[in-house]
Amino acid sequence: MLAEDAEVHSDGGGRASAARVVIRGRDKVARFLTGVFRKPWLQDVGVAMVNGEPGLEFRSGGTVAAVLSLRVEGDVRAVYLTVNPDKLGRWATTEVE
Repeated sequence: MLAEDAEVHSDGGGRASAARVVIRGRDKVARFLTGVFRKPWLQDVGVAMVNGEPGLEFRSGGTVAAVLSLRVEGDVRAVYLTVNPDKLGRWATTEVE
């Protein structure tokens, strides 16, 4: 499912914990995402539309704590993870049915 050259782009805006550089390569991306999904404060997950594409939203205490979207071209080529509170505060979600 992950392309050999998959990438993770994360945005913490200097206010939230995020990778400082683009993570490249299937194995590194898989390890990074495994770590993200293990965080206890990201266990409330829902499917949502993110910039017009299907994605995931992670809530903590009813507040959106992170948003993840994918670029898929056969396999997953890129993962975009936003944890920047400034961007999340303006972010609106529409659930996918």
